[in-house]
Order: sequence, then C-alpha cells, then structure tokens
Amino acid sequence: DVLADADTRASLQGSGMQAGYNNGFVISSNDGQWMLRINGLMQNRWVYNHTPADFNPTGTGNPAVDAAGSRSHHGFETTRAALNFSGTVAKDYHFNMRLNYSPYSQGNTPGPSELEWAYATIDLSDQFSLSMGKQKFSVMREYMVNAEFQQNIERSLYTYYWATSSITNGLKLNYANDSIRANVMYSNGTAVTQWNGGNNIN
Repeated sequence: DVLADADTRASLQGSGMQAGYNNGFVISSNDGQWMLRINGLMQNRWVYNHTPADFNPTGTGNPAVDAAGSRSHHGFETTRAALNFSGTVAKDYHFNMRLNYSPYSQGNTPGPSELEWAYATIDLSDQFSLSMGKQKFSVMREYMVNAEFQQNIERSLYTYYWATSSITNGLKLNYANDSIRANVMYSNGTAVTQWNGGNNIN
C-alpha cells in the first residue's frame, strides 16, 4: 500500500512539463498548449572609417579646445544584443516580445534596452489570426525578416527609404494557407522621414 501510494504521488510530480532546446530554450506542457521559448541575439562587428582630413568624432568643433583628430577611426561595437520571449497560452493564444539593446536604439547615443516589440496573437481559425500590440508594419519583405535571419548584418538603405520599415501599435488580421499569406492592419501609422538639404523632416 505504501509503494502504491508513493507511485501515485510520483506520477503527479513533473508529469506536465518538458524542457529542452527547440529553436530556442523551451519550457512547455506535454501537449504543447502552454509554452515559453527564450532566444538570444548578439551581433558584433569591427568598424573602420577613413576620412580625407583629420577628424575628432568626440570633438565640439572648436579647434582651440578639441584634441587633435585623425584620418583613421576603428573599433568594435555590439550592433545588436536582444532577448526574445515567445510562446503559447492555452493553445490558441500566442505572444512575442523582444528587448533590444543597440547603440542606435537611442539615436547615436547608447541607451538602455528598449521594448522593440510586444504583441499577442489569437487564432481565429486554421487560416485566420488576429495580432494586437506593438508590432512590425508588414509591407517590405526585407524588413519583415528578423535581423537574425538576414544574410547581412544590416538591411539595405532601400528598405528604409519608403518609411514603411517601422514598428507601430495596432491590430493586424492575418491570413495564411499553403500558397499565400496576407494581412490587413489598423495602426498608429509610421514615421515618415524626408531628406531636405541635409535636414531630416519627420
């Protein structure tokens, strides 16, 4: 009786959870209806700049107080360092959020990590789903592909020219089958930047 009771209690311990690696570190229930996936991204590069004349990138522009410049500037930088959390809640509900640190996330001044995106998705059927929250404005394919899946560390400048490469808050209705994918979105819009005589106009 004691052994039978011990087996009954042991069968209830840890039977509803799995952990391991599957396209990320995963913790999930046996049936997969509850799941958390954790991914990390780090991109580093060595940068070299050569200018026609001596230049001090940290100077004020006043030769009387600035240190002497140089024509060559180089060093290492962490272009991106991100943590991504995604998963499933009660089978039909999904979430995706990314914390990203980049020297460019706060202009040219390194700043704290930013919440790059955070949205939830509800499966309406086998083909339709509804996403809500901070997410990509899905227009250009090059921007829709996440940074870790790009062939190069940066996207082309053409991607940013049309001002559709941004993240916005809104609702997105998604449709997907074996041969086609489409979506329609109601959002806060995107930031349109124009170049006018050396000045950015937003």
